Amino acid sequence: MHYEVADMGQKIKFIIYVFCVIVFVFCEKKTVEGDTIFFSDKTSTLDPSYIKDKNEYLKNLKQNLNIDIRVLVVHSTVPHTIEDFSVAAFDQYKIGGDLNNGILVLLATEDRKLRITTGTGIELVVPDDIAAHIIKEMVVYLRQAELENAINIAIERLFDKANSVSWTIERNNIERISSNDLNKVFEFQGEYISKKKKP
Repeated sequence: MHYEVADMGQKIKFIIYVFCVIVFVFCEKKTVEGDTIFFSDKTSTLDPSYIKDKNEYLKNLKQNLNIDIRVLVVHSTVPHTIEDFSVAAFDQYKIGGDLNNGILVLLATEDRKLRITTGTGIELVVPDDIAAHIIKEMVVYLRQAELENAINIAIERLFDKANSVSWTIERNNIERISSNDLNKVFEFQGEYISKKKKP
C-alpha cells in the first residue's frame, strides 16, 4: 500500500507539472496571424520587432517546407530540470506534428542552461552530436550577452540540417500517406546513415 500511495503521489506531481508547463509555456492566447506561436520570450528581454520577425520566419518554414522549429526563452525551469521541461513542452504542443520532425530550442537565462530537443523523425538529420555542436556555437555568443546572435546561429544551423531532407508530402490528408510518400520524405544523404563505430 505504501508503494501505491507513492506511485499515486508521483502521478499527481507529474500531472501538476505538465499543467504548469501548459500554462507557462506559450501561455498567451495571442497568435501570429491566426497561427501557432513559434517564438516565445517569457523574459521580455528581446526586442519585440525581433520576436515578430523570427515568428514570421519560422512560421513560413513550417508552411512552405514543413520544417517546424520553435524557440522558447524563459527565466528558469526550476524546480524541474531543463530536460524534463523541454520534453513536456515538446510533447504538449506536438511540435513536428505527424512527421515528428520538430525541433525545440529552449534557453533558461537565469539557469544559464539551454537545450535542443528533436522529434524522433528528425533525429538522423540532427543527431545529438550536431545539436551539441550548435549549442557550443550558441554559448560563444551567450558568454558575450549576445542572446539574439545565439538564437540566430541556432536557427540557421538547424534550418540548414533540416532542409537537407524534403519534408513535403504531396497529399492533403496525412492519414493517407503511402509508402512512396514516406520514402520521398526520408531520402537521407549518406552522411546521415548511422554506422557502427569500428573498435
